[in-house]
Amino acid sequence: MTQTEDRNVPSVRGDGLALPHAVGGSGASGIERSFAPTSATERVGRLALIGNALPRRCGIATFTNDLQNALAGARPALHSSVVAMTDRGQGYDYPPLVGFQIHDDEPHDYLLAADFLNAGRFDAVSLQHEFGIFGGEAGDFLLPLLSRLSMPVVTTLHTVLAEPNPIQRVVLDQIIARSAKVVVMAEKGRRLLQEGYGVAADKIEVIPHGIPDIPFSEPDEAKAALGFSGRSVILTFGLLSPNKGLEVVIDAMPAILRRCPDAVYVVLGATHPNLVRREGEAYRESLMARAEGLGVAERVVFLDRFVDQSTLLGFIAMADVYVTPYLNEAQMTSGTLAYSFGLGKAVVSTPYWHAQELLADGRGVLTPFGDSAAIGAEIADLLTDADRRQAMRLRAYASSRSMTWARTAQRYLGVFDEARAKSAFGRARPAAGVSSTAPRRRPELRLGHLTAMCDDTGLFQHAVHAVPDRAHGYCVDDNARALLLASLLNDPAEQSLPEAMSERFAAFVQHAWNPDNRRFRNFMSFDRRWLEDVGSEDSHGRTLWALGACARDGASAPSRRWASALFAQALTTVESFSSPRAWAFTLLGLDAYCAAQPRDAEAASMRVLLARRILTQLQATETAEWVWFERGLGYDNARLCQALIVTGQATGAADLLDAGLRTLTWLIARQTAPLGHFRPVGSDTFGDQRKAPRAFDQQPVEAAATISACLAASVADGAPAWAAEAERAFAWFLGENDLATPLVDLDTGGCRDGLHPDRANENRGAESVLSYLLGLAELRRHARQSQGDIALVSAVAVRV
Repeated sequence: MTQTEDRNVPSVRGDGLALPHAVGGSGASGIERSFAPTSATERVGRLALIGNALPRRCGIATFTNDLQNALAGARPALHSSVVAMTDRGQGYDYPPLVGFQIHDDEPHDYLLAADFLNAGRFDAVSLQHEFGIFGGEAGDFLLPLLSRLSMPVVTTLHTVLAEPNPIQRVVLDQIIARSAKVVVMAEKGRRLLQEGYGVAADKIEVIPHGIPDIPFSEPDEAKAALGFSGRSVILTFGLLSPNKGLEVVIDAMPAILRRCPDAVYVVLGATHPNLVRREGEAYRESLMARAEGLGVAERVVFLDRFVDQSTLLGFIAMADVYVTPYLNEAQMTSGTLAYSFGLGKAVVSTPYWHAQELLADGRGVLTPFGDSAAIGAEIADLLTDADRRQAMRLRAYASSRSMTWARTAQRYLGVFDEARAKSAFGRARPAAGVSSTAPRRRPELRLGHLTAMCDDTGLFQHAVHAVPDRAHGYCVDDNARALLLASLLNDPAEQSLPEAMSERFAAFVQHAWNPDNRRFRNFMSFDRRWLEDVGSEDSHGRTLWALGACARDGASAPSRRWASALFAQALTTVESFSSPRAWAFTLLGLDAYCAAQPRDAEAASMRVLLARRILTQLQATETAEWVWFERGLGYDNARLCQALIVTGQATGAADLLDAGLRTLTWLIARQTAPLGHFRPVGSDTFGDQRKAPRAFDQQPVEAAATISACLAASVADGAPAWAAEAERAFAWFLGENDLATPLVDLDTGGCRDGLHPDRANENRGAESVLSYLLGLAELRRHARQSQGDIALVSAVAVRV
């Protein structure tokens, strides 16, 4: 792009931000929505649209332009600006209405666009979403932009995939979660969102594709103006690409001409720019050669133009039959179909989703995909039956009056106003995207990366990207976590770890035990040399936690006996510890161990001692504003709350349970971002005293701790909100976070090491992958237990 070409648009690589341009216009219709804010202060006065923009040649650019013009006409005082998506390597001479542009392959541009929108104090954002126009995998570069916006977003989904791949599903889920409302253009879209994506019904609006409000007319005048007098005109328009099925109509032309000798098939439109960049005009030339081979070249007219709206309307006006022979059923929206239908044309189409709805009840004709004989017969029938064609035209025109751009704009404005009103007065939570009655779809439990991180010694501590890093060797911390996961997965409904792997983790823990000082070592080099005689207090406590879990849930009686014996040997040392987290980890181990060994009086006594220590520390530091155990927040914070909750529940100590729930409630409030998603305590917080947590760096261990603590609270307290908070924390792994970036590889179960302010940490170490797998496994176990409780209650009710 030259400097001259870019003169109207502040580049995202420039020094400053331009405020949006005002838009004038006139004319309005009545609002057709049930929700209409009565206060002028609730109406949207400043609106930004994100999408492609003219002169870029594509359907989304045309739609964005038409919608903006319609909104300006419906609300003359509205100030609007477009954030335009510029495709890689291209440049456009955008009009002044485009206040900002994003180069789709530049991640930083999306962040600067968010700054532009926030600085412009827009009341709402209208996002035009289509797969392929945003950068990254499945368009995930868009997510950080949405997560930073301070105003509500209304997203128009031009495509809803019935069978998205995993990353497409994650990205679309995040877009929906960050949208106050979602607009689709067909009822099929509503059904897919509700049934396939679990979106709440009241979050979805169906607003048909807008159409120009043009009087019904006969085609003769337009034919004369365009040089087609005396012809029966069949028309297709739009950007040419192989999925449009034009070959099917060309193949039908010999049969059509036998019945209607004056017929001509006009193909209006330039070849899609992306196709031209890949292969030039080879596709258009193949269509022309096809027509030549069939002897119909003189009756198939290719007009290689990208026309403005007034010219387009003239071509539509001259058509006797409009045809959309698309090859793929999963097309939610067709602007070309909407425009031709709205001008009262007789339409023959294949049965893609939009056509099925629009052309039902005799408003058009549907033929099978790829069937040139069927489509040719229907076109010839209409061309030779003027009465039937005219009746179909009149039905289409009459039923399309609610689709005019003026009516469509009023409906969009009603949605924008509602989103703004709810955002301003707190009646809707911006991050809530999934119906509370529909369970969140969880990923499958994948163990590929965990397996790759192991050798015959144990679990490697770190990784470089996804490759195990031998330079840092092993640690008992991570092998204890792995043993904890192995115990958690010893359930008939779960995918257990291979026995050899579980035994390897147990052997590492055993080897870490130093009987001379009754402490666990922590760090081991790759050549199997211990790097210390005594590990940290926290690593000792975490190892006890894993041993306690194995004592209760180990795969075999010998492994449970081994874990119980080593737990008992290592427990007494904890009495001398001063670390609150070591106490908490030990208490979590004691919760499982005491269930397996209820007659161990020393363990029961230690349980009370450690819990009281934590409670005493809380009482020493707690104030009305600072409801915490220490003067600052550290790592694995929620484990302190969890330890009191499970201990209070198991021992019947109400003060411990209350303290655990109270501190967890306080912590959750500080781990909630303004947009409602989970924001763990950042490691930059460490060392701060009595201050709000800093946002970064964010680590998976905090999300895992919060999941566990909230599920423990759910069991102890019974309030549904606790399980919802656990789901919210787990969603952090899947991309509901400050960067809107998924951390998990859904195919391997690998997990990135956290979030920096500007990117994810691409390394996938043991602590991170185990934090993710433990959180997922705990949620799965909680769900099974909850379903079991429901089944038990139902069975009792039936017996009663």
